[in-house]
Amino acid sequence: MGMTLLRIGEVARIAGISTRAVRHYHWIGLLPEPARRSNGYRGYEMADVVRVLRVRRLADLGLSLDEVADALADDQGRELREIVVEIAADLAEQEARIRAQRERLLELATREGDLTLSAELAEVLAHWEKRAGDHPAYERERRIAEMIGAAPGGEVVASAYQAVLDDDEITERGLAVARRFEKLTERDAGRPVIDEVAAELIAYAQDVRTKVLTAANAPTVDSDLFLRAVGSDLNSAQRQCFGLLTDEIQKWG
Repeated sequence: MGMTLLRIGEVARIAGISTRAVRHYHWIGLLPEPARRSNGYRGYEMADVVRVLRVRRLADLGLSLDEVADALADDQGRELREIVVEIAADLAEQEARIRAQRERLLELATREGDLTLSAELAEVLAHWEKRAGDHPAYERERRIAEMIGAAPGGEVVASAYQAVLDDDEITERGLAVARRFEKLTERDAGRPVIDEVAAELIAYAQDVRTKVLTAANAPTVDSDLFLRAVGSDLNSAQRQCFGLLTDEIQKWG
């Protein structure tokens, strides 16, 4: 009685993988294709099954299929040993990152307020909200703060806002001019009031820049892109006013 060879589905069932995976191993050269029998089906031997099992075991350990191919080509297993050590080191780094991430999440869960912001920025904005009350500019200012905070170097945005809040005169001026700006409507477009509000905004921005902000608490952002983003949800009158402000700010360099 002749030896009965295995069919691809039987090899896949023994290895616990799909026939598609076995065919993929053939396609990338991990598993030599056996000759077809007279009935047209490929016939697999025990050696083929063992090789498929080795491929699966190494892949389960985290080796890429390219690394599996290199490892199986090394009869002495030296390359496999090096690969395994490297993977173990990578897993140790991943474990450390996951542990640090878990600690940050647990710390975040104990915080009050908006968890999408940094603790420092959330605290400053809560303080600003108390000072501003129901100020119409609060939501816009909050979005601006969050946008700057997300930019490279934006981690200092909280200290910048705190510096403004610590100066009562600057804070009150800012609230007053922001209230005038928020009250601009489409009817004001092209009117002198836009120039008046723009002049107040420019004077306020200059004072913040010279009296309050320092190199340590001044965020560094792409000013052109940032100003375009801020101006994207303004009405036509506000956009004209904001344009005068941005033209002046861009001169400061």
